Amino acid sequence: MIAVPPLLAASLVGCGDKSDGNETSPEGASSEQSQGQQSQSPEVSTPQNSPAPQDSQGSGSASGASPASPKFMEFMKNNVSSDYRVVDLSSRLSKPDVGAGAAADQCAATVYGAADLAKYGAQVVTAVQSGPKQKAVTVLMFGSADKANAALDQVNSELDKPECKETPINGKSIKIEPLKDTYGFDKAAGMTLDVQGEDIDNLFATKGQFMVIMIGDLDEVVADGKKVYDALP
Repeated sequence: MIAVPPLLAASLVGCGDKSDGNETSPEGASSEQSQGQQSQSPEVSTPQNSPAPQDSQGSGSASGASPASPKFMEFMKNNVSSDYRVVDLSSRLSKPDVGAGAAADQCAATVYGAADLAKYGAQVVTAVQSGPKQKAVTVLMFGSADKANAALDQVNSELDKPECKETPINGKSIKIEPLKDTYGFDKAAGMTLDVQGEDIDNLFATKGQFMVIMIGDLDEVVADGKKVYDALP
């Protein structure tokens, strides 16, 4: 894990310890798919028993994510390199209280990332690559394109809010700036989190009923995210 406040580390990989907000190492099968094997698209279907949207209170509330289907998991493994670890985040996403105050409501996607956006009802799978600069590609499969678009609209709305430009987390002030470069994605939004002088980029791109979130140094992770994005139906 990179040295950032626990919430941001949790947002980076989309998982965290629900008891106290401390980051945890995601557990799951590493991708064993060779780069040259043909991609397989995930089955496009409405997540079963999708819950109604949750409120955004930072109280460790359930995210609303649905368990990822085996086909969705296999799709991710087939489309990332073997040094990524692929994890179903359905039981790992949470929104612990990290002292964000009103921002936990007003800037929920900015603060919590996929843990908040899953409230629209989504299967959530992440591929995480550890190292000095950890990076991740997280895919949310919603029940419809409208829900994916609503999630992106929420991100854009928060980036326009003055109250979301600087957010307190665990007693530290995190500065948030919109990204001007969306790296060629048609429907996308991005932000840079300034964590005590260390920048963490987040790029959100939608395609149909899917949202792809690329996290880390975008110059390094976008190519991996684009491969996943292009393979989506």
